[in-house]
Amino acid sequence: MIEFRGLPLSAILPVPKTPSPDGKLPQLWIYGSLWNPITLPMSLENVDRFVAEGWMQTSTSMAAVESQLYETARLVIDEERQKLQMWYKPDPDGRGPLPVVLTFSIENTPDPQQIPMLNPFPVPQFGEYAFVEQDDETLVSYHVMDMAPHVRSRWAMLGEMLKLCSAPLLWPPFTERHQLASDEQRYWNKLHSLSAQAKFAIEPTKTELVMAEVALRAAHMHIENLHSMLEKPNLQELWQKIQAMARDLMGSGDWSKVLGLACNPTSGIARQAQNCASPHLIAHCSR
Repeated sequence: MIEFRGLPLSAILPVPKTPSPDGKLPQLWIYGSLWNPITLPMSLENVDRFVAEGWMQTSTSMAAVESQLYETARLVIDEERQKLQMWYKPDPDGRGPLPVVLTFSIENTPDPQQIPMLNPFPVPQFGEYAFVEQDDETLVSYHVMDMAPHVRSRWAMLGEMLKLCSAPLLWPPFTERHQLASDEQRYWNKLHSLSAQAKFAIEPTKTELVMAEVALRAAHMHIENLHSMLEKPNLQELWQKIQAMARDLMGSGDWSKVLGLACNPTSGIARQAQNCASPHLIAHCSR
């Protein structure tokens, strides 16, 4: 299902800061999968292939489709202008993507820039906030804690399922140490080197070397936890349940009514959120 090759398996991307009438909307983030990218040049052959494999074309924004955890693919129409044609795999119930972008906040908010992640799956607070695009292209924002109790309950269950699927791995940002620790020979060579240097070093260099060794050991533990997660025999089944739960979350409240009453319309973020949601546009979004 997922193959780790020493590179990030997902990323979280900042949504451009959007003012809200009450001034309480925090910095929000979007999840982007990096573990199963399918991007091909536009051609009749590739279109026929997608159709034969059950893919469906959609005009729904990349941000919405990807945040609803659909399996996606793209045909590149114009690489220089980043013009893509979006395709997705329908779920077993035949549901298609809605014009909703699921987002979340992060405690101790880091700088709003791309954060590569070791964990391939969304963080447990995924779906805490959302933007719903209206016919006039304005967006209505919602916070799950303002929704009905049964909606909050579904969101809490989704978070618990994400923890279960990911265990024993948590959600550490991906660093160069993880890349090094994924190669056992390089890892042990570096560890022995740090240990040997620390024996003969003086302060403050000695402490810096010891801390570097501790950080490298922690990264190696993260890699071991990742492999334990990827070896779960029911991993694909758990992920499919998470995908269904994320889409059920959007259907658990009467969106046309509840969101109209409980949310504040915002504008100016639609195009930016759609562009920055795609992990294939990470370089563009981090500028």
